[in-house]
Amino acid sequence: MVNNTKAMTGTFFRNVHSWVFIENTTLRLSLMSFCLLGGGLIALAGMLQYYLQWRAGRGWRQHSRLLRLHRSLGLLVAITAVTFTGSGLYHLWQKQFLPSTASVPPMAVALNKLAVDWSRLSPALVQADLINIGDEYYFRVWAGGELQYRNAANGELLADGEAAHARAIAQAYMPVDAPLLAMRSVTTFAGEYGFVNKRLPVIALDYDNTEHLSVYVEPRSGALAAVVRDSDRREGMSFSVFHKWHFIDGLGRTVRDSISAFFAAAIALVFALGMSVYIRRVRRRLR
Repeated sequence: MVNNTKAMTGTFFRNVHSWVFIENTTLRLSLMSFCLLGGGLIALAGMLQYYLQWRAGRGWRQHSRLLRLHRSLGLLVAITAVTFTGSGLYHLWQKQFLPSTASVPPMAVALNKLAVDWSRLSPALVQADLINIGDEYYFRVWAGGELQYRNAANGELLADGEAAHARAIAQAYMPVDAPLLAMRSVTTFAGEYGFVNKRLPVIALDYDNTEHLSVYVEPRSGALAAVVRDSDRREGMSFSVFHKWHFIDGLGRTVRDSISAFFAAAIALVFALGMSVYIRRVRRRLR
């Protein structure tokens, strides 16, 4: 669902935040990494400079108002600058090592294999999707308010069809040679399966392997929604806490977003003030 506001902010985000205008992936990744690393190091250097001047007892507050404002505001946002850039860099590189998934070809079935007697189903039938589980074809139907899986050839009901379908989707996209520990129905965005994954409801399949792999699938569309490993969980926790500030969710979404936006704007202002001070110094030297 997109309106004009969402389309505009989405375009702004992709270009200013994700730099999609740089089509060369290697160049974009290199430049973004350089800027994120540089931003974090500058913030750390600023804190170190403040500490050294404080320990030496220098009266840096006697300098110009612009310089005092830059240093005071910089001290306020320095830690935040490090957490923003550090978690951003971690997130950027983690995305480069996502697990590979299999290419699933479009489903095709001969019409003479579809022989369901629809008159046998409930007259309250509101939806029917053709799906395959292994070599068998089924209609995933909502009839009388109940989800059913009906064999496409004879209309017979498949017991526990949703679970079988979820396993088939997961194995098609992500073949895993490991025991299945659990299968979970996910109806809200929370924890490792966040809003960025977009799809709901989904089914999570948890496997017993060294990476503690979880595969999220959407039976309604037959799509792979997400693949999560321990490394993804660590990065996701870092991104959630240090980049998106979900640790203050208790204050409410509006308050959380306002606080993080304030610090983001303050970092930009510190950069602008620092550039202004630097340009003034260069001009004085050139006179």
